[in-house]
Amino acid sequence: MIFTTIIIAQLIALALDNYSQLFLIDQAIFKKNKAMAYIRRDQVTLFTRIFIFAVPPLLGILALSQSIFELALLLFLSSLFGLVITVIQWLYFINQKKINLTYQLNVNILFKLIGIVAFVFHLFVPFYLNLTAAIFPDHGLWIVQLAPILSVVTAFYVTYYLDPKIAKSIDLDAGWEYGLFELILYRILGRLLLVLFSGGLFFYYL
Repeated sequence: MIFTTIIIAQLIALALDNYSQLFLIDQAIFKKNKAMAYIRRDQVTLFTRIFIFAVPPLLGILALSQSIFELALLLFLSSLFGLVITVIQWLYFINQKKINLTYQLNVNILFKLIGIVAFVFHLFVPFYLNLTAAIFPDHGLWIVQLAPILSVVTAFYVTYYLDPKIAKSIDLDAGWEYGLFELILYRILGRLLLVLFSGGLFFYYL
């Protein structure tokens, strides 16, 4: 029961997180409601946190009663379904709005890597920490306390680099396709790497 509940809550949080970005782009670019777009996105983000905050305590309960294999399976299934949901949501949006994505190869490779890694961790930090705490039970109490630090690192990148870049292109009403492409690229590649990592971890403990 807890296993299924965690997956459902995580996928709802991930879908809402994607939706908040899609809604922002739709309202700001296509409907020209720039100011209200950011307010609405923040409202969706606040609702998303209900599910985000529900996952860690459930993971903690599961970590106390289940094996490392079960936790690895949970991470793998959540990341796999999360990748599928992300791809479907973005492809549907692109096709619906008939967006022709373009990309300029002028972004520092370091920022590309940071962007991809950021979305490997984004929304999945509690999974990593509880799994690590299960592997190293003697250090579990302080390991799970690292959640705010790791979450801030990913949020810092999105808040201070990616969001301002997209916001600037929205204000200029030009070049937003580049920022959108980066956002999609980082999200999907980050989720894909997470699936590969969690899949490898799952088969290791199989």
